[in-house]
Amino acid sequence: MDAAHIGRLMASVNYMGQVLFALNMISNIINNAVRAIASSERIEEVLNERPSQKQPDNPVIMDIKGEVKFDNVNFTYRGAGREALDDISFTVKPGETIGIIGPTGSGKSTLINLIPRMYDASSGKISLDGHDVTGILGSHLREAIAVVPQKALLFTGSIMDNLRWGRKDATDDEIIKAAIRCFKLRIRPFGIESSFFANKAYSIQHSGSFSF
Repeated sequence: MDAAHIGRLMASVNYMGQVLFALNMISNIINNAVRAIASSERIEEVLNERPSQKQPDNPVIMDIKGEVKFDNVNFTYRGAGREALDDISFTVKPGETIGIIGPTGSGKSTLINLIPRMYDASSGKISLDGHDVTGILGSHLREAIAVVPQKALLFTGSIMDNLRWGRKDATDDEIIKAAIRCFKLRIRPFGIESSFFANKAYSIQHSGSFSF
């Protein structure tokens, strides 16, 4: 085989490779288009979804003190075969602390989520300072409730940035005082402006627990 034949063969192989590459690109575009259509339909469903909870026509606006009362509360998830909560009644006075203990799936998180109206009780009544929570605007109710998750999560950024999530307009001095008071921080040489990476912080130590 002479050099001319080899050149034509190599050119043919290169052209075939370019054609296959183009066909592969077209195939990827079609696959992405199909996924995009399915995703857009789902997004449209979410955007068109309307809240199942009804906000009160004449909401109660008050200075929330924190007395929580459950009165024969029952709750069942939609489609569930049994009640998640059955005839729950208790009262917690302002300043009191209670512990809710039970195995996984016993309804601990469900009970807590009923207070800020993440769900509405199937029956019974939940009161806050003597007012039915269904008569309080959800936004006003949730402004007065803080949730401390079981697993601590720190966002990428500095310690100061993480602490400022609670109040955007807080000054640096206010944040440092609050951190020392609540977390019992011992600031190391890197200081409160040091950064978190991979959910780890190397510049602080803290002890004790806190609640809101």
